[in-house]
Amino acid sequence: SVSLIEHAQVKRVPSLQTNDFSEVLYFAHHVKFPLLIGGVSHHKKNKSAVVFDVPALKRYIDENELEQINISKFISGRKYEVTAISDGHNVTIPGIIEHFEQSGSHASDSIAVFPAQNLSAEQIRILRDATVSIVSTLKIRGPLNLNFLIHGNQIFCLQIKTYFGHNVAFLSKALNRDITQIATLTLLGQDLTTFDLPNDVWPSNDLIHVKMPVYSLLNYHSENTFDSKMKTAGSVLGRDTELSRALYKGYEASGLQIPSFGTVFISVKDTDKKAAIKLARRFHRLGFKLIATEGTANILAEAGLTTGIVAKIQTGNNSLLDKIFQHRVKLIINITNLSDIANRDAIVIKDYALNTHIPVFASIQSANFILEVLESLSLTTQPI
Repeated sequence: SVSLIEHAQVKRVPSLQTNDFSEVLYFAHHVKFPLLIGGVSHHKKNKSAVVFDVPALKRYIDENELEQINISKFISGRKYEVTAISDGHNVTIPGIIEHFEQSGSHASDSIAVFPAQNLSAEQIRILRDATVSIVSTLKIRGPLNLNFLIHGNQIFCLQIKTYFGHNVAFLSKALNRDITQIATLTLLGQDLTTFDLPNDVWPSNDLIHVKMPVYSLLNYHSENTFDSKMKTAGSVLGRDTELSRALYKGYEASGLQIPSFGTVFISVKDTDKKAAIKLARRFHRLGFKLIATEGTANILAEAGLTTGIVAKIQTGNNSLLDKIFQHRVKLIINITNLSDIANRDAIVIKDYALNTHIPVFASIQSANFILEVLESLSLTTQPI
């Protein structure tokens, strides 16, 4: 409830549950797009989708034949998943996982990192205290999974689930503890005190663990525009003392080999243009050839970097999809803005690329980490 979340000193995302479309339009008018929409049809919960305008909103409701509509403000930011176990009195927190790069609407389709790498000590304290406050108030036994979002200096509670999420196996592997067994025993009546566990976040070792999805359902298509079937059948683990190397190992283990030469495609949103120049310059120094969409290519040309120009989705010999199909692109950096068209294009590009085992990066951060490893593996000479 609202009071439960606000009592925990975190924010609640503006939301509405209704079966009246006029109320949905009123909510959209006052809260503004983008919005996250889901709901229930034929007694079945539909997977949520992000919509950017009223036509998309109507299309989602019509295609899914919603009887109950759940809608909330979509807020971009860093997402964190807190795994907790309660015996009804005490609360212990095995870990906080960071969704490093969201690759789809399912948690299983995203890259996850443990321990979280972008949290300050104060933010960890807030997430811990909020989790303990919420779980203690609920007074239930067993596993819980809480999702939080950090946007600027604001922390939102997105979800409270009375079961573990998909990433519990990853967390158990990273901690070398059977978290599910402990949760099951608490469900059966055993107290947490018998396990000698802290009423706090569990300590972790010096290794950084990266869960990388392995994609197997990329050819799945549906007549429903918003169908968001999970595209992974499993995941692999990369670990190291440095995040860049752990991420690199994760990509390699998943079958997405990071190239040491070839052509890199770069397309970024306007706010990332300066960062894109730095990325492109580093790839150029390593001997990679650069291609980009027209807007990004013009920015790189102004910075003195020779870049080929390609269209994203259009068919033809000079389109990105054609180059992917012909294996003429070895790595893709595609960072989009929040728009309906940009997101649809990004999904098509990602599916085409992953289907041909070409790695795709959707954030400057992940591309930077991979570059760190490539630079450490490469011996380059620079003019004096």
